[in-house]
Amino acid sequence: MTSVLIDPQLGARITGDVARRIPDTVAWRASTAPTMVPTVQAAETLTDLEDGADVWDGAVGLGFGCGPAAALVRSGRARRAVLIDPAGIQACDSGLELVWSVPMYHPDGPQRPYETIIEALGDDEFRDSPSVVLDDVKEAERQVAPYAPPYSTVKVLFSSALKDLSPTGPYPREGYTAYAALAYGTQVTSDPALCERATTMWQEAEEARQPYDETLPFQPAEASIEDLNWLSAWTDPGLDITIWLSSENHALARPLARRGPGHPLIEQPWRSLVWLTDPQRLADALTAWSGA
Repeated sequence: MTSVLIDPQLGARITGDVARRIPDTVAWRASTAPTMVPTVQAAETLTDLEDGADVWDGAVGLGFGCGPAAALVRSGRARRAVLIDPAGIQACDSGLELVWSVPMYHPDGPQRPYETIIEALGDDEFRDSPSVVLDDVKEAERQVAPYAPPYSTVKVLFSSALKDLSPTGPYPREGYTAYAALAYGTQVTSDPALCERATTMWQEAEEARQPYDETLPFQPAEASIEDLNWLSAWTDPGLDITIWLSSENHALARPLARRGPGHPLIEQPWRSLVWLTDPQRLADALTAWSGA
């Protein structure tokens, strides 16, 4: 097998149909860590990958899988990588994380006080000036607004009723529906069949990890955080790493280009659920990238 597709949260549930369409490609399994914290899931996935003897020609990361994919290139276990819609929280970059998190705060729901957050963190926390960070955030809000689901669909995630749920699971299906809607926006809220599919995918993945272990930390160990920093790997001139951004994530292009001028960064025309809606299109793009 020469290429591996990595998504710690969903595994082959989302990457499998693409992997089957590309020769010598495997969809790595979802994390089995008993937690719903994706950064911890990613750390467990990287350990799982490194414990094996495989050396890959290509590693393809999706979301929180971008940290493990970049780490494989850095360690020499993969020759190159594509990072698709990388998770800003793994980049150890406060400005980038703020822009990445914009879709999680619905435009007609609870508003996030970005000016206050930036001021409270202080200038030393950011690579850019506070005004530039705020401009990036405002641009992200403008770009993601057309993709946002109705707040009525996702409000359960902001409800005080969540405090009454067991911290170890299981959870009602409406919670997974809201999670899918917040993650994928109008892709699922305008398509009931796709919404059902995405909801089932998330519910199955999380219930397989339940009951959650309440003693696990909310962050991986410091060494793992450094290993999973895809931004530092992408900006390393000695590593062959490319970033692809789906249309909902184009707002990350501007701050990323400032951090890695000249490094491979492509704004793709498809939406983030292309893995499910048009797997052949993504398989063709990855096949072209790999030269297979």
